[in-house]
Amino acid sequence: MLNYITSGNGHNQIIFIHGNSQSSDYWKYLLESTLKDNYSLVALDLPGCGKSFKSETPDKDYSIRGLSKNVKEFISKFDSKEYVVVAFSLAANVIGEIAQELNNCKGILLLSPTIIGFSLTPADILKPNPNLVPLFTATTTEEQLNTLTEELGYKLPSSIKKEIKTIYNNVDPNFRTSMAASIALGDYSDELQNVQNSHLPIAVVFGEEDKLCFNDYIDKTLLTQWRGKSILVPNSGHCVMLDQPYELIKIVNEFATHCF
Repeated sequence: MLNYITSGNGHNQIIFIHGNSQSSDYWKYLLESTLKDNYSLVALDLPGCGKSFKSETPDKDYSIRGLSKNVKEFISKFDSKEYVVVAFSLAANVIGEIAQELNNCKGILLLSPTIIGFSLTPADILKPNPNLVPLFTATTTEEQLNTLTEELGYKLPSSIKKEIKTIYNNVDPNFRTSMAASIALGDYSDELQNVQNSHLPIAVVFGEEDKLCFNDYIDKTLLTQWRGKSILVPNSGHCVMLDQPYELIKIVNEFATHCF
């Protein structure tokens, strides 16, 4: 079982899944918000991240398909009740692999997604930013990590940047290399098509100042979106939940209300 944290005790659930080299702590502002007054909130740690297990078979557990398998097993423990998934960055790929297999899921919100499919290549999704290298390597220098933290947000306070670095350093280094290797081998499916075929309401949210992803790439695909196009959050980089948590809380609440 993956490690997770919870808040609230509403009947309907919102399940939050973090991205590459992160943890459930990224969702702290949302878990402490008014969302808990109406929903049961669940935020998990992916394998190799946070307080979840560090794998002895990283190529298996940390590949995109391996992460998806672990997440599907985790969600199955909660799917006796209806839920919405909020998947951030890499987690969008993870959910994209299993989107048609989510029992009792009522909607998916893709936050700063790196999800692939519809003939897109990684070059169509990720900006050519050399400062992202630490997301795909086992080790990095302090200088590289400092630069990465700057790239993840828009104008994050120093306290949040410090937390980001601590969380990054706690991740199993094999997580990044095994995950990257599976992507390089093309060991993933048409995730956007899977999401489309789920016939669930799909919301897409990006920060206007995202330095990692092109924030209009999904609008160029055939994916049917809630509100008709990607929602762009002003004054926010890739980590919208840290840059503009209150704006994201409002969006999540409106989407959940639409789905349930």
